Amino acid sequence: MTAQTTEKIEFSLGSTYQIRVQDLEALAQARRISLFALQDVNARVLNNRRLASCRRFIIPGKNKVDILYSNKLSRAHYGNLMVCGSVWACPICAARITIRRREEINKAIDSLDILGGTVFMATFTLQHYQEERLKYVLKDLKKAYRSFLAGSGYQKIKKEYGLFGTINNLEVTWSYFGGWHPHKHCLFFSDKKLTPKQISEIQEIFSERYISELKKIKRFGNQERAVLVSSGSAKELKDYVLKWGLSEEISRGDLKKPASGHFTPFDLSRWILQDGDEKAVLLFREYFDAFKGSHQIQYSPGIRDLLDLGIEKTDKELAEENTAEAVLLAQIDYEVWKIICIKKVRGELLEVASSGLIDRVESYLEKIIGSEKHCYTAGYQ
Repeated sequence: MTAQTTEKIEFSLGSTYQIRVQDLEALAQARRISLFALQDVNARVLNNRRLASCRRFIIPGKNKVDILYSNKLSRAHYGNLMVCGSVWACPICAARITIRRREEINKAIDSLDILGGTVFMATFTLQHYQEERLKYVLKDLKKAYRSFLAGSGYQKIKKEYGLFGTINNLEVTWSYFGGWHPHKHCLFFSDKKLTPKQISEIQEIFSERYISELKKIKRFGNQERAVLVSSGSAKELKDYVLKWGLSEEISRGDLKKPASGHFTPFDLSRWILQDGDEKAVLLFREYFDAFKGSHQIQYSPGIRDLLDLGIEKTDKELAEENTAEAVLLAQIDYEVWKIICIKKVRGELLEVASSGLIDRVESYLEKIIGSEKHCYTAGYQ
């Protein structure tokens, strides 16, 4: 039997979480369990009813919570629960949405690789100051990027290098030294096989054009850092895209502040969960107010058809999707589910259910709640 350790996490706004780690493999389990803890924190910090309802309240017309199990993935998830679909505030929805967006982007990269074209990436940022409000920096970043893509000058660049579409990703970090740092990662798709020399030319042309647009709105960009263009194999690009969106903020299982001093939004949530720090609370609220309503991933018009990506789904639709081959493992009565939410063990129960064994689910619920029968098996053993 493997030794069990318990990490107790105190949140000064009043909640306590138990993350039980049974072996080294359970780091991934602790990571997934932590998403529910971070969701609770964010809902309280933002006082957001929609976020507080996500994967907690049963959808109208239902009276039981489904536990669905995928044998292919060896993972369980809940059904019959409300979903917020917020990629900016909800770590659980963000994880689901970002994974599905990545799958689409990987398909786009593979499609162009087969056709013999080129994909390269450009990162856009701008100079900012430590005390600047995020909404103003973000507004100017978006404005400069839109202007960069507009007009006859960019049309000439497109024609010269065979550019026919983009997929871009919006992100932000915060640090003590630099304040808010919003930035865009953009994949540019070309129907030509571009040479390293042409990629270098694009770096120079992009930098000159983008910095010029920044100056028009009284912003500035370093010639070497305002735009960074990089290219590589399809695998290398997909490996980099893997860092988009979730990056470290969701994939990490610990609750420590990042050693780099650069906080992603969900790093701020961890900071709040760990210390209840008022500064982190204010920063997270500022971040959400600035980013709500924005798209995390945007596709240029027509590129989805050209790369056979199909009709685009909304973030909420992606967050609500169930795994196609999942089967009903168990159902939980509403009254029992309320206790599970109060005891803050939604994540733990899901990890137990990921064993695919109904008896383990029953044993866990008996330990947490009592000796009555809590689940109703539904044909999967």
